[in-house]
Amino acid sequence: MYKIYINEIPVTLIKSEMTGSYTPIKDDTLILPYLGKPRSLLQIIGLCEPPYRFKEIIIYAHEPEKIIDAIKTLVKEIVAAGGIVYNEFNEVLFIYRRGFWDLPKGKLDPGETLEQTAIREVEEETGIKGLSLHEHIGNTYHIFRTQKSSNYYLKKTYWYRMSTQKQAIKVQKEEDIDEAVWLTVPTFLKECKPIYNNIRDILKKV
Repeated sequence: MYKIYINEIPVTLIKSEMTGSYTPIKDDTLILPYLGKPRSLLQIIGLCEPPYRFKEIIIYAHEPEKIIDAIKTLVKEIVAAGGIVYNEFNEVLFIYRRGFWDLPKGKLDPGETLEQTAIREVEEETGIKGLSLHEHIGNTYHIFRTQKSSNYYLKKTYWYRMSTQKQAIKVQKEEDIDEAVWLTVPTFLKECKPIYNNIRDILKKV
């Protein structure tokens, strides 16, 4: 199963045999098959633009990963990596950027490994030092488009668990980061709004 967010609307890609578990109970859920025509996915993306008709879209196929491959033929993929950084008090480092709470992350530079990107981006965006890299937690996907060109992009972010000592934070203002805090995950989910849905999803895995 894959989940791609488009304007915070989840587009879930599942195996055909799983459709029985996703019977819609409301008119705002759309379930449909992928028939192997990539350009039909542009219509799905369009349904996630205003005015919003659906709160969730589910697409099923025998091999859901082929839907991801088809999307990549239509829009450019951007690869990024980031960190879920814990300190000795079991607090996680969160950032506030462009009106949403987020985790530090950024694009893969040429010649870098994903792990190197994840560490570099955390250091650059928060000023945190002494990071130890641990396991790969999972990946998130979202589709967005730029204001300048209106072109769509698929962003795939690789997330890694990290740790360091609690320390002062110095946010990277030029990356539109306004604030950063150390909070436990339950406190963050309760007190900080709004939060990107894919951030909620990746936090469930740690």
